[in-house]
Amino acid sequence: MTESLTVTRNWRLTFYIASNEIMSRPALSTFLNGRSDLSGMMALRIEKAFGVKMDTLMRMQSSYDIARTRRREGELDIEPYRAAAS
Repeated sequence: MTESLTVTRNWRLTFYIASNEIMSRPALSTFLNGRSDLSGMMALRIEKAFGVKMDTLMRMQSSYDIARTRRREGELDIEPYRAAAS
């Protein structure tokens, strides 16, 4: 029963997002499945539809991007710049 309610709610939300041109179903799917990042326009559309501030959404995306990049920091082999003594 709970699974059925969840599917119904998700379908209604997907239908609302697509029918109100917040974003297309493929774009929504790509975003929700982690295959694309939140864009400024997408954040603005979500703000208009659901009241979550665009600034908050973009800060969340930025924090996520920073954390994801930091996890790869060990892959870099870069020597720090040292100015020549004069």
